[in-house]
Amino acid sequence: MKTKCLVLGCFIAAILSTSALAVSVDVQVTPAHVREHPKEWSVEVTKGEDGLIHFTVKHDVETRTYHVAHLAVYHQSKLIARSDTPSFGTKGWNTFYFSLSPEDVAESKFALGENYLGGGDLPAAGTTGYQFKLSDFVPEQLLNAVLHASDETPPRYDADNPKPGKPIDAEKLQRLAWGSPATNGLRAACYFEPTQEAYSDGEVVERWKVFHNSGKEPVLFTVGGGDYRWSVVDQQDRKVPLDQVAAYGGLLLVTYRLEPGQVAEIKCSSVGMGPSTKAGDLADTAIQAKPGTTCRVRWEELQVAETTRMRNGKAVPVAGVWHGTLTTGEVRFRIVGKGGVSR
Repeated sequence: MKTKCLVLGCFIAAILSTSALAVSVDVQVTPAHVREHPKEWSVEVTKGEDGLIHFTVKHDVETRTYHVAHLAVYHQSKLIARSDTPSFGTKGWNTFYFSLSPEDVAESKFALGENYLGGGDLPAAGTTGYQFKLSDFVPEQLLNAVLHASDETPPRYDADNPKPGKPIDAEKLQRLAWGSPATNGLRAACYFEPTQEAYSDGEVVERWKVFHNSGKEPVLFTVGGGDYRWSVVDQQDRKVPLDQVAAYGGLLLVTYRLEPGQVAEIKCSSVGMGPSTKAGDLADTAIQAKPGTTCRVRWEELQVAETTRMRNGKAVPVAGVWHGTLTTGEVRFRIVGKGGVSR
């Protein structure tokens, strides 16, 4: 599969370097283009049980490529969340998943940058930028069905209606690997369930992220879905290969209020363990460490978004409420051979 005939609405910029002439091309991917190139593209749009509109974008390539998936979420013309997710694409179909609130589909933007790999892991010069106007892919009937399904849609939590925190038992509080707290005492951790010292090759586990108010005053904060970066190394600080679907969790922002000592636990996508696992239907990430490897995992750049309240139908920022990024502590475990862990 070569990306031929992808020239509609493209902009070509030539960048002269000391070694080569790099050409960048922007390509508009429309529903018509997807229908005309079914062996290269697939875009599926569905209504989720969470009240969001789910997008699954698949792109077929003939050789290994370097991708950066860009998602910018706009609400009432204001940028409220952004993800720029790099990944090494494999030969064949590569999947990119994200979900949006129906009110945000019209203005939000998705783009996929693609570079071919020149014989190694370094991207070749020149990028093809595939641009998607998301609203063109959402049938009006589906959009209206989601917009008017108020009885099925979860409540919108903002500064005037924050979701309350919950207590956490002392053993779990001590066991979780917390990162450094923000100035307001908010800190983060992630863990796998079941929580074990070792996982068998081929095992699929659930992952949770947790926010804890370690301070002395109530904390108000706002978070969305898959807004983080993985860091996985072995016992010798070598990078462990990951197979990932470029997936963004539901980017419906939720505002929490945590009293001192309370937590908010958020379920994330599943994770596959060991070299026999692949990202796909069962898991959005596969940690492809060989049996015998001790993995050290942390999650960086967990985004705490700006907290808002609704005023006259518009989201207005709340002054003085901290927002920024957090990093978790380190989770350690071993990968063992298939069937090596008994239940």
